[in-house]
Amino acid sequence: MKGRGTRDEGRGTAMPNNRAERRILSDLEIGPPAKPQPADEPGSDRVAYAISPCEYSTVAEAGPVRNFEDLIAWQKARELAKAIYIATRQRPFSQDFGLAGQIQRAAVSVMSNIAEGHERGSSSEFHHFLSNAKGSCAEVRCQLYVAFDAEYLDEGRFRALMALTQEVNRIIGGLRAAIGARRK
Repeated sequence: MKGRGTRDEGRGTAMPNNRAERRILSDLEIGPPAKPQPADEPGSDRVAYAISPCEYSTVAEAGPVRNFEDLIAWQKARELAKAIYIATRQRPFSQDFGLAGQIQRAAVSVMSNIAEGHERGSSSEFHHFLSNAKGSCAEVRCQLYVAFDAEYLDEGRFRALMALTQEVNRIIGGLRAAIGARRK
């Protein structure tokens, strides 16, 4: 966390600035997950849906999404990639270069597929890339099981990462269904 956040004078460590980053660190490094905020709860109304092939909106924030960075699915996928990178930097996980690299690539692939599909500009292609993103989410889940079974992750960290992966998968699934309905 060099150069980011504010200094916690009591512990001499850098504290993250944004709530999502603090929640990820709280979930993964301190212990059990923090109580989710209403907008972060599974099944909340923060699911992006299609307006036209290149315009999306969220129920919570009425307004068009012009860039892939505005998509909640991409934002959550970014959180997932960051959480995976944090987890794979810890020993003993960091010493298994093969699994650490593979799960990192899969997590990055989730957010990359969302971004690429959005930028393609057609509903059909976006739907296809969202399917790829869901596949990459499944790959991350599978590799989390391997890491847990190899005792690279304790149960609390495994559950937090698995919950985040499943949340990302659900959000992508909802967006994919909305895009599919718009294509017909």
